[in-house]
Amino acid sequence: MYQLPSKVLNSQGQTVELKTAHLGSGGEGSVHAILNNSQYDNHVAKIYHERERSERRARKIDYLIQHRPELQDSYSVIYPEEPLFDESNNFIGFVMKRALGEADLTSLCSLKPSSKLDDSWHNKFDRGTSTGLYNRAMLCFNIAAAFSQVHRSKHVVFVDIKPENIRITQDGRVSIIDLDSVQIIDNGALLFNAEKLTPEYSPGEAKQLNFKSDLIPENWDRFSLGVIFYKLMFGLHPFTGTCRDPYHNMVSNEQKIEAGLFPQGIRVQYFDVIPEPHIHFEVLPKLLQRLFIRCFDGGHYNPELRPSAYEWCQVLRNISQNEYKPRKAKKVY
Repeated sequence: MYQLPSKVLNSQGQTVELKTAHLGSGGEGSVHAILNNSQYDNHVAKIYHERERSERRARKIDYLIQHRPELQDSYSVIYPEEPLFDESNNFIGFVMKRALGEADLTSLCSLKPSSKLDDSWHNKFDRGTSTGLYNRAMLCFNIAAAFSQVHRSKHVVFVDIKPENIRITQDGRVSIIDLDSVQIIDNGALLFNAEKLTPEYSPGEAKQLNFKSDLIPENWDRFSLGVIFYKLMFGLHPFTGTCRDPYHNMVSNEQKIEAGLFPQGIRVQYFDVIPEPHIHFEVLPKLLQRLFIRCFDGGHYNPELRPSAYEWCQVLRNISQNEYKPRKAKKVY
């Protein structure tokens, strides 16, 4: 059973008191509130499970602390800020800002917003209105801007980008979390591998690359961002659909990603059933449609064609609200 260390110390040897009940827990560790300490106002502590407290992990966290980029919004990407130790001076975790946001992005990535969100969220992000679509697009912009700032450093490839790792506020601010799981590069060489990946957010070349030993290129992240933006705009995974021969046995999104079976692309003839939400693709401004097609269609054959986070920002910021024109869905074919 997971237990907090009896004593938690910061890098100056000062005691940091933590709330025993965790704010969140995962396979690597748990996040805890920091008690009675003005030095860490609006900060939390991540404490790793014992099996995760390696010397390599400590060095990786130290690198992230020392190479934190300048961010326009210091909450947009939640970097480690200070290491934590037990009373024997063993590394056990780190201090970081408390992420912004009442919800994570999964709440807006299904066909209907989560029932846990109140009506004001549902109204603001209603896909049936031009305002709702615009607000979703601006959320995509804020997410892209956060990732673009980190990619610009050329030290980090996230590898495991998914909606669960993006916290959001109702006014569109974002906080990217789980940064300690990223791949770290220095002068083009792999320093620290990524800790994990999620197949349905990983590109077709995932089967040819070993994320634990190979250098993963930044265009991998471009695919993952495209999947998130598509789910945010339409409420389903971009590779969802039922295929006909010779791909009728491909039922998972992972299989269809590997085969490049994007229903809006050149392989549309291989789909037997395309779910209705895909039909709403036509309500997007043409410039956005082209970015998605480049990401999932052209990018399947040449990953460098996938639009970068910076390019998403450039396109999204120049599209006005009246260019989003919701229409009734056409008949599913």
